[in-house]
Amino acid sequence: MGKGPFCGVSSYILTANARRDLKSIWWYIARDSLRHADLVEEAVLETCRSAAAISGLGHRRQGVRNPKILFLSVSGYERYSIAYLSNSEPLQILRVLHGARDVPRLFR
Repeated sequence: MGKGPFCGVSSYILTANARRDLKSIWWYIARDSLRHADLVEEAVLETCRSAAAISGLGHRRQGVRNPKILFLSVSGYERYSIAYLSNSEPLQILRVLHGARDVPRLFR
């Protein structure tokens, strides 16, 4: 099978910032519920797998100048999203973000 418009990369990596973000989110939620922290973590990782499997999934964000950075909401936990570098292989997950964050400021 060729590399059509919907063929993604085979894998992804979490950058140091993304790993730190995910760890912080997990600890914040785990203060109330370990089970829910694990569920959110798994949903984030599933979203990363989806982004790696389907090229160009997600959207750009106003105020983020790099057109190659795309954002994808975490399924079931839409307050969270991943930011990734769309032209990288393996796919680079740059950040895992809560919607309340000042996203443009993080990508200056």
